[in-house]
Amino acid sequence: MSENNQQKKTYSRHHSLFGPLLLIAAGVLFLLNNLGVIPGDFWDVLLNLWPLLIIFAGIDGLVRREGIAWPTMLIVLGTFLLIRNLDIMDWQGWGRLWQLWPVILVALGVDLIFKDSPLWRAVFGVGMVLLLVGGGIWLVGFSSYMGGSLPVGDSLPMDAHQALGEGVSQAGLTFSLGAGELHLGGGAAKGLLVAGQVFPQTGYERYDENDGAATYTLESDSPRLSPTHGRWDLGLTTRIPLDLKVEMGAGNMVLSLVELQVENLVIEQGVGNIEIRLPARGLLQLGVHHVEVSQAVGQIQLTIPQGAAIRLEVSRAISALDIPHNFSRSGDYYFSPNYDEAEGAIELKISQAIGRIEIEYGH
Repeated sequence: MSENNQQKKTYSRHHSLFGPLLLIAAGVLFLLNNLGVIPGDFWDVLLNLWPLLIIFAGIDGLVRREGIAWPTMLIVLGTFLLIRNLDIMDWQGWGRLWQLWPVILVALGVDLIFKDSPLWRAVFGVGMVLLLVGGGIWLVGFSSYMGGSLPVGDSLPMDAHQALGEGVSQAGLTFSLGAGELHLGGGAAKGLLVAGQVFPQTGYERYDENDGAATYTLESDSPRLSPTHGRWDLGLTTRIPLDLKVEMGAGNMVLSLVELQVENLVIEQGVGNIEIRLPARGLLQLGVHHVEVSQAVGQIQLTIPQGAAIRLEVSRAISALDIPHNFSRSGDYYFSPNYDEAEGAIELKISQAIGRIEIEYGH
């Protein structure tokens, strides 16, 4: 009899709370909607609250005594994603937050200390980790990101000017920034391939020419585990076809490519926000052109030119997808209405783990 009671107690102690928490949250939200408390479109609000699933999973893990480190990280991640969806924190704030990765080591240590301890000790351990996360956010200057500004410091900007060789007819450009803001567009003066400023002064350039083709690289030289947070404002030439590759660890990326002759575009980002306006020409020339965007966590906003023939391939885990209503789906691809008849096309490939993907036509 005692063994049966012990089994019942063990089952009760480890019973999952995920389902009950989900039902409670859904009931509260539907009740508030019926009472007219929730403003705007209810389903948009509900979509923005999806990080609650991650938070509930973390709470469930704590209650079921599945350790401290992993459930705590789920709660912290879900909370950050939730406050981002509610527009409390900008994506560029993640450029600082990701520096708190050593907290994971602390959480693992706390997990080992309080493993198989009474519940009150486990709660104490979770409180220690959360307090450390909160203190770390304050120390790295999280409050400065609430206003959307980057810390300036005493560094000076670096001018980025690269002349365009007379015989160059095409160029491949690579930009790599650890964390911060990156703005790319047209505007380079005649005779220049790239023109603009890099702030702070932590980048280096490489340039080569070979048989009419140029390659240019601008890369941040700050440490990858603790990158300098910068702002790059760069204008590119509109006179020749370009292949672009842009890499960023965390932050905000704005690519206004409307005036450029971009033929191929590759973007890779860890965490943040990506805004892209594809060229109104260049990509609409005959032939197949490629755009590949890869992001772990954040938001991708892509503006495509009117009348462009598009084939879209999307790979996502926990991401919302918003595409033009006139796109059709066939297998793993989405197609614009005129794709089959067009002589030139844009092949879009977008992958994202967590966040939101928005694709719309330009005005």
